[in-house]
Amino acid sequence: MDYYAQSFAPQLSSGADQRKSPRKPMRQRVSLGTPEHGIIQGQTRDVSAGGVSVITPVALRINTVCAVRFDLLVDGRLVRFSGHGKVMHCSLAGMEGFRLGMQLKIDDAKQTAALAMFMST
Repeated sequence: MDYYAQSFAPQLSSGADQRKSPRKPMRQRVSLGTPEHGIIQGQTRDVSAGGVSVITPVALRINTVCAVRFDLLVDGRLVRFSGHGKVMHCSLAGMEGFRLGMQLKIDDAKQTAALAMFMST
């Protein structure tokens, strides 16, 4: 681990995984609207009913709230997911960047239904 990663890792990681829902692998581009860095492009790794794992080129601090957008494949068509996520943990993911564990907040019933359908397939 390089000096940068060592010096920031204790501030970025909150420890153990806290997901309570099953995960499903998903590789999609994701856009995060952040207060500190503006729009960040990343890649999802997996999703659950309550959260998403994302690889990004920059680290985000624990408890940062972001706008989250990605596409879900539901019944053979792409459905845009838009919601908010809260960074629960952040760790160095080697040369890929940083792995964020985000808790999703979904206010729209259609978004909740689309995510549920994706998870059931």
